[in-house]
Amino acid sequence: MINVVNLLGPQLVILGDLLTVLPEAVLRRVGAEVRRRSLVSRAVGGTRIVSSALGADVKLLGAAEVAFEVVLDSV
Repeated sequence: MINVVNLLGPQLVILGDLLTVLPEAVLRRVGAEVRRRSLVSRAVGGTRIVSSALGADVKLLGAAEVAFEVVLDSV
């Protein structure tokens, strides 16, 4: 994850799918480690690591949105 932060320089990383069940303590520890070890994270003021609010069903929700895109666009 630190390599991705160094490459892309995001201010926010959202963990989805199976990673949404990680305890808050683990997310805090990962975030602290990324901020400590990533030069880019320090340059942008710290990268926040959070769990997706959509939970583990994000792929299912995305597939449903694509399936109903034609219907939703016509409303």
